[in-house]
Amino acid sequence: MRSDWDPLLCRAGLRVLDTLPKAELEAELRHCCGSRRFFTELAGRRPYSSVERLLDLATEVEAGLNRMDWLEAFSHHPRIGDVNALKQRFATAQSKEWSGNEQAAVSSAEKSVLRALVSANQAYEARFGYLFIVFATGKSASEMLAILQERLRHDPFDELMIAAREQSKITRLRLQKLLTKLAPDAPPAPPPGKGPMKKTFDDLGGLLAPLHRAQAQYATTFPGDPAGRQPVHTVYGGAQLFKSDTAVKLGLAARRHAAEFFPDAATLAAVYGLEPALAERVFDRVHEKLVREPVEDLRIDFEDGYGHRPDAEEDEQAVIAAAEVAKGMAEGTLPPFLGIRIKPLTAELEARSIATLDLFLTALAEHTGGRLPENFVITLPKVTLREEVATCVALLERLERALDFGNGALKMELMVETTQSLIDESGKAALPELVAAAQGRCVGAHFGVYDYTAGCNLIAAHQRMRHRVCDFARHLMQVSLIGRGVHLSDGATNIMPTPTHRAPEGGQLSADQIAENREAVQRISKLNYDDVRHSLEGGI
Repeated sequence: MRSDWDPLLCRAGLRVLDTLPKAELEAELRHCCGSRRFFTELAGRRPYSSVERLLDLATEVEAGLNRMDWLEAFSHHPRIGDVNALKQRFATAQSKEWSGNEQAAVSSAEKSVLRALVSANQAYEARFGYLFIVFATGKSASEMLAILQERLRHDPFDELMIAAREQSKITRLRLQKLLTKLAPDAPPAPPPGKGPMKKTFDDLGGLLAPLHRAQAQYATTFPGDPAGRQPVHTVYGGAQLFKSDTAVKLGLAARRHAAEFFPDAATLAAVYGLEPALAERVFDRVHEKLVREPVEDLRIDFEDGYGHRPDAEEDEQAVIAAAEVAKGMAEGTLPPFLGIRIKPLTAELEARSIATLDLFLTALAEHTGGRLPENFVITLPKVTLREEVATCVALLERLERALDFGNGALKMELMVETTQSLIDESGKAALPELVAAAQGRCVGAHFGVYDYTAGCNLIAAHQRMRHRVCDFARHLMQVSLIGRGVHLSDGATNIMPTPTHRAPEGGQLSADQIAENREAVQRISKLNYDDVRHSLEGGI
């Protein structure tokens, strides 16, 4: 089969696909996705008219697949890294060839990586009940192992959605391969009564070279959505409060809070306006999540959550925080995502910021032997200049060399808290240049609601998540960064669902105070719920 993907070949193959007998068409589509509902429904939607229409129809059919349909599709893949399955399991040469090509990097993997893949596959299947599915094309065995290990942490519902998206990517690639395979090798015969067709262009190499260079650059600049999981929230807490078991304690507090103010599904339905059946499912899932993984992402904050303190005090706190992180790594009490937020690299604070970063990472390396927590990032706040990002990259490179973390191990995320983070001095979108200055290290961009709205001269009463200036900023973040491999975060809130009254020492709250506490907590929880829904509806 031809390995190159060519739009002209695909269009020629599409004409063949449109004329295949129904049984043969279904057999060909089955190679692309093993779900019977998928390949029979897609086969029934001919003619396809264009490659784009075929892919759009595939998306429409996928939207109607249920859990069992997806599991059937998953079952037609070999385990990632299972070379023997590629040889033994597949009945058709086509499935064997495509799966083999997609997992080509496995054949050159080290034995230790293959053994780890076998073990991780077994753990995944035991946890979720189906094969691990990943778009393997272009990924090394080590990369796939890292993705597999990360996805083992997921909630079962979330993981099924992720696996389905990966299957969709595979299906699209295979549809393109199918069209290329079906394209006739010889050019079409001239119409009856006419001579051979004449072409003006015999060699397009020189003409297309600039286009191909531009296409390659485009693919580098826009690699697509980031691989792996994005945490659903990030908790910022002052560095002075961080302990190795902070996430565990927050989980305990959250469960007590839920038991007091959201004791049952009926309360959840009433507060959030949910259908009773949905409220039951959400209630059970929330409680399971609060037990298993109450905090997904935690930022040890040396900026707003810590404030300005004497240098000696912050020096000491940086070293203490590193020791607590190392302890959490050893005890397994850290959340799956972790990082520190340093102070901005402004003229006034750059020395303090760099000292904290240096002290923290140096102490952490000493405690862990050069290991970092999983999914560790450094958050750079209040970014306004490309040079701030470039300077941070230079610092991280030097620290990696000095502390043996490994090249590229230290990742960063940018805080979008100023108008200059969005529009530069020339009036152009600033974020693409800021991300480019990070040289592949930037994994996220977090919107800062309160600093940004203050910078737009909004008074405190109007500094809220759903203000139109925040919607504008978030949409500009999307326009600037979607497809560039960077996760986007919609912004933080400092309006906490806390009770109004506290019982005096040795005393109790009155019935009215208890009712007022319940009303305040549930009202603010609904506000946060509406903020999250607003962001989701906006695509973040």
